[in-house]
Amino acid sequence: MHRLSNAYNTKASALDPLLAQVPYQSRPRVKSCITNLFTRYTALQPTVGTLIHNNGTESKLVVLTGTLPILYMGSQYHVPIELYIPELYPAVAPRAYVRPTATMVIKNMHKYVDTEGLVYLPYLHEWQPSSCNLLELCSRLVAVFSQEPPLFSRPPE
Repeated sequence: MHRLSNAYNTKASALDPLLAQVPYQSRPRVKSCITNLFTRYTALQPTVGTLIHNNGTESKLVVLTGTLPILYMGSQYHVPIELYIPELYPAVAPRAYVRPTATMVIKNMHKYVDTEGLVYLPYLHEWQPSSCNLLELCSRLVAVFSQEPPLFSRPPE
């Protein structure tokens, strides 16, 4: 338990310099939501990255990168994801992407993930700033992906 606490504290303390790089309107809420997320999903790491929007503009944002554990047919798997936290969070929902490794392929015609890895969930579409948060988002991703994994192993060539 001591190791988990140290890792958690290290990640939480590393947030301030990252958050300072992005003009978040509600920095305390962003920090609180990310810190809460780390209590359950320890494989996620905060960084600063660039999100390129459909219109070609770019945003420098805090990105949570790592894996979410799912249970599928009695086996545990780890789905690689990226969560981009927008400047207007929590008024605006985060962008979630599934990021397959070199040995993975996104499942064709997945109900909640497009061919580029962008996640479409009712929870994101119906995002409510007062009640929605990153921890619940990840819990829903785990639940949905445990029912229908968005990735499968790349077939050998």
